[in-house]
Amino acid sequence: MNVKHFTKDDQKRYRYIKSLLALKADEIELQDIAREANASCGLVSQVLRGQKKGHVRNGKKIAKIKQLLAEKLGKPEEELFPRKAA
Repeated sequence: MNVKHFTKDDQKRYRYIKSLLALKADEIELQDIAREANASCGLVSQVLRGQKKGHVRNGKKIAKIKQLLAEKLGKPEEELFPRKAA
């Protein structure tokens, strides 16, 4: 069984984004972001949780979802979805 373990930083980032979304709940809905990115609500949710980092098949959609979330929340994309050092 493949179990995904999240680091403390991933969990903090997810809670931070969720709290920002809760503050703007009347303005932002995941369905709207999914529609604009031409993706499913499930994929948007997975990107929020950090489960989808940028696979070949969905890479462009994932990048678009991250961009839209950052834009709608008024935060830089790098603050919400930091790139990890190699």
